[in-house]
Amino acid sequence: MILLSGVLFFRDNRNDATIKRQTKWEKQEETYQKHYASYIASIINENKALSGISIFTKKNSTAQERSKIARKKYQAMKGITLSDSYGEGLEKVLRFQSVHGLLMIVMIVLTLGFLDHDHQSLALIVASTPKGRSILAMKRMGVLLIVSLGLHMIAYTLLLGEGIVMFGMPQFNVSAQSLSYLKDMTLPISLGAFYLLYIMVSSFCMALLSLVFWDCLIAFHTRSLGLGLFLGLSILEVLLQSHLIAQSPIAFLKYNNIYYLLMPIEIMRSFLTYTCLKQMVNGQHVFVIVMLTIAVLLIIFTVLDHQYHRVLSQSHTYKLKKLIQKVTIRVRSRMSLHKTFFQECYKIVICERGLLYIICFGILLVSLQDTTPYLANDTMNTYQTLYAKYGGAYDGRIMKEYIIPTHKKYQKRKRSYEKISALYDKGKVTLDRLSGEETLLIAAKHEEDIASTIEAQIKDIQKLSQKGIKANLIDQKGWTILLSKDGHYPGEGYYSAEAEGMITIALMCFLLSSLWYYDRKNRMNLIIRTTPQGRDSLYYMRLKIMALLALLAVLSCEGMDFYVLAKTYPLTSWNAPVRSLLFLNDLPVNMPIWCFLIILTLLRMFSLFSLCMLMNCLFMFAGGLKGAFISVGVLVIPQVLSSLGLSFFHYLSAVQLITIMRMGQELGFAFTALILLVLYGSAAIAIYFSKQLWNGKKGKIVWS
Repeated sequence: MILLSGVLFFRDNRNDATIKRQTKWEKQEETYQKHYASYIASIINENKALSGISIFTKKNSTAQERSKIARKKYQAMKGITLSDSYGEGLEKVLRFQSVHGLLMIVMIVLTLGFLDHDHQSLALIVASTPKGRSILAMKRMGVLLIVSLGLHMIAYTLLLGEGIVMFGMPQFNVSAQSLSYLKDMTLPISLGAFYLLYIMVSSFCMALLSLVFWDCLIAFHTRSLGLGLFLGLSILEVLLQSHLIAQSPIAFLKYNNIYYLLMPIEIMRSFLTYTCLKQMVNGQHVFVIVMLTIAVLLIIFTVLDHQYHRVLSQSHTYKLKKLIQKVTIRVRSRMSLHKTFFQECYKIVICERGLLYIICFGILLVSLQDTTPYLANDTMNTYQTLYAKYGGAYDGRIMKEYIIPTHKKYQKRKRSYEKISALYDKGKVTLDRLSGEETLLIAAKHEEDIASTIEAQIKDIQKLSQKGIKANLIDQKGWTILLSKDGHYPGEGYYSAEAEGMITIALMCFLLSSLWYYDRKNRMNLIIRTTPQGRDSLYYMRLKIMALLALLAVLSCEGMDFYVLAKTYPLTSWNAPVRSLLFLNDLPVNMPIWCFLIILTLLRMFSLFSLCMLMNCLFMFAGGLKGAFISVGVLVIPQVLSSLGLSFFHYLSAVQLITIMRMGQELGFAFTALILLVLYGSAAIAIYFSKQLWNGKKGKIVWS
C-alpha cells in the first residue's frame, strides 16, 4: 500500500514538475507573502468592525464571540516573519490525502486479525488466562498506535522524498505560514515542526479510527457484521460532514467525525469556529477534546469487554447477531438449487476476507478516475454542434459552410489587427480600440484552431477513402480519452488503463488465492477429492467462478470509465466504422464501434481469465496471502517499475495483456493477436495441469 501511494502521488503530480509550472507557483507564493501582513490586518479589522456594529454589540452574541476568538488567534500571527519556503513538494504531500485511505486498509487488515481467536473457537480459552483479558487488550492497542506511527513515518518519508526529487528541497526552518496552503494555521511553529506534528496527529487519528473499527468488531464478534457497521458509520459521518453547515444546530457533528480523523490536515491548517450549545467555540480545541474523550471511552470499553467477555457475549448485540445469522441461513437455503456455486462464492467473499478486497478495489478504482477536461466548455459545445450538423459520411458541406469561411474570417481579422496595431504605434488610435481588436482576433484564432483540427481529420478520412476503407466524420474526443494513449489529457500514455489493470490483477490474486488454500488449511482437500462430484464438478465450478469474477472485474472497470466519461465528454456515433477513430486506422478489420468495444471487453475478460488460470497453478502450491503476494509480485510489480520510468520492465508486465490497446498500437494488432493466442494456449495447458494436480495424478506430496 505504501508503494502504491508513491505511484499514485507520482501520477497526480508528474505534470506539475515542470519549470514553467514551478515558476508560476513561486510567483504566486511571492505575491502571497507580500500581501500576508495586509491579509492578517484585514481579518483583525473586519472583526473589530463587526463588533462595533450595533446589532452585534449585544453581550455574548454569536458574532461577538466569533470575532473575539478570531481577533485573539490572528493577533498572535501579526509578528510572524515569512520567508521563501520552496515548499511546493511539501504542499503536494500535504494535499495528497489518498495515502490515508491506503494506510487505513492496512490497519483494517491488522485489526481483523485480532478476532482470529474467535474465528478459531479459542475465545473462551484466551479469556480464561490471566493475560488474555485486559493485558492483551492494552498490548493490542499499543500495537495499533505503533503500527500506525510506523506506517505514517515510512509513507510520508517516501512521499517527501518524491516531492524533493520532483520539486526541490523545502526550507524546513521557516515559519509554517510561509506556505500559502497553511496561511490560516494559527500555531506559530516552523514548517518542519508542523510536518512532524502532522505525522504524529495523523498517526493518532488513524489509531483511534482503527480502535473504533475494533470495537465495531467486538460489538458483534463477527467480522462481516462489524465491518458492515463500521462502513455504515463511516458513510453516515461523511454525509453529515458534507451536508451540514457551520450555522446548523448540530454543527458539532460536522467537525467531529470520521472524515477529519482521515483528513486531519483540514483541521490543522484551518481556523474553525461554530456554534455548540449556543456558544461559539474554537473548532480545533473541541476536536482535540472530543477525540481524546472518545479514545478514553473506547479504551475502557475494549478493556471491559476483554475482562468480562462472557457477560458481554450475552448482550443484545449477541441476540442481534443470532437474528442476522437466522436470516442468512434462510437466504442460503433459498439458494439450494445452486448450492455449490453459492457456497464457493460465500467462502471467497465472506470467509476469506474477499469482501474487504472488493471494497479496496472499489475505492482504488474510484480514486483513479480523472475527469479533468483539457477542453473548455465552449470548445466542447462548438465541436458537438458541428459534428451534430455535419457528422456522418463526409459530403464536403462542412468545408464550404464552415472551414473555408472560418479561414477567411481569421485572415481578415488578422489583417485588421495588424492595421490597427500600426495605427496605434503612430498614436492614431487608443489602447481600448487595440485591445478590442485583439479580443476579436483571439476569438477568431480559437475558431481557426477548431476548423484546422476538423480539416486534418477530413484529410485522413479522404486518404482512407482512397484505399477503399469506409470512415465517417465523428466527434473523437470522448473515444480518444477512452481508448487512445492520450487518456484524460494529452501524453498520459495509457496510465489510467494500466493503473486499473494493476488493481484488477491484484484483486484477482487476493480473491482466488484462497480458492484451494481454504480446503488445505482445513484439511478437507483429500475428503473432497474422494467424493463423486469433488473431482470434476467442483473443479469446473471453480473455473466458472474465476471466469465470472474476471468478467465482473473487467465490466466494473469499463463501466466506471464509461460512467465518468459520459459526465464530461459525449460518446456518440456508436454505429460508425471503428476506423473513423483515426488512432485506430491501423486496425486490420473495419467494424462498428460498438462491435469493437464488445470484442475488446471479451478479449480483456479472456486475458484476465487466462492469467487466473496461470495463477491457479501457483495457488495450488502456495495459497493464501503467500500465494497472493507472490503472484502480485510476478504480474504487477513489473508494471509499477515501468510506471516509475524503468522502461525495460514494460515488456515483462502482464498488465499489458489486460489493457491490450497499448500493445495493439505499439506492436501492431496482428502481432498482438498472436501474443494473445499464446496466452490463451498457455491457459488451456494450465487448466489441464491443474486438473491433473487436483485429481492427484501429479503433485501428491503437495496435496497429502
